[in-house]
Amino acid sequence: MSKNKDVNKQNVKASQKNTDKKKKISIFIGIGLFIILLLSLLLIFGKKSDNGIMNEFYKNYESSKNIVFLYYDSKEETDGAFELDYLIQLSKDYNLDYLSLDKSLLNAKEEKKIEKLLGIDGDNPTTVVVNNKKIMAVQSGFIESNKLVAFLIKAKVLNDDAVYKPTDNLIFIDYNQYLKYLDDEKQHLVIVGQAGCEYCIAVKPILNNISKAYKLTISYLDVTDFKRDDYNSFFDDLPKLGYDDERLTSSNLFNMPTLLVIDKGQITSYLQSAKSLEEYVSYFKELNIIK
Repeated sequence: MSKNKDVNKQNVKASQKNTDKKKKISIFIGIGLFIILLLSLLLIFGKKSDNGIMNEFYKNYESSKNIVFLYYDSKEETDGAFELDYLIQLSKDYNLDYLSLDKSLLNAKEEKKIEKLLGIDGDNPTTVVVNNKKIMAVQSGFIESNKLVAFLIKAKVLNDDAVYKPTDNLIFIDYNQYLKYLDDEKQHLVIVGQAGCEYCIAVKPILNNISKAYKLTISYLDVTDFKRDDYNSFFDDLPKLGYDDERLTSSNLFNMPTLLVIDKGQITSYLQSAKSLEEYVSYFKELNIIK
């Protein structure tokens, strides 16, 4: 009997040791999981700006000068990068003071703070002019270089004679001006493009240089700002004017950018898609537009 009791006592002790050991392991595992969860939350919500962007933001936000803030997300869209290029060029030409705020480098708390102070409602990119904590002007969404200059002139950041020099020789027209071109007897060279089109953006400096070198008047027509009726009329009328690409009528496809040669109210020639400087010059020479 005593031997059995001793054996049972030993079994009970061994069982208690195993139970205690399992409890300790469970506690350690629980602590480990809690630490991992805490670190994950810190990484997501407590991320610090690697480049001290918030310090730079407050410094410029409180400045007594007009500061241009560009708020964008480099990981989600390319329009912000295009607009940043415009600001970089303008800062070189006119000593423009600006600060780019890349949303992808901010944590949730910093995003919320900046958006509140700059009056941003979620549009990317957004351009904001601030003077000593006061919002002077806001532009939501991407705008092309010529419109950005107009916005900054209106906000008193740039002088009235400021231009975006890489496209300073192009004539930016609207739909009404385009209709006037169709009504006269002159020849017109019109590039049709739209905001945010990287190929349209790329050809503008090329055609600007050609315009200067050969003293050509080249107009740029941005369809982005067309009213709906004007937009439909523009594309519906193209085949009637001489634009004979069947993809437009069969599939509603139109290449951006496209260069239209308008003569006496008719499209006498057109060149689709972005081209190199050499290709545009060769095309103009074939049409005897330049020598």
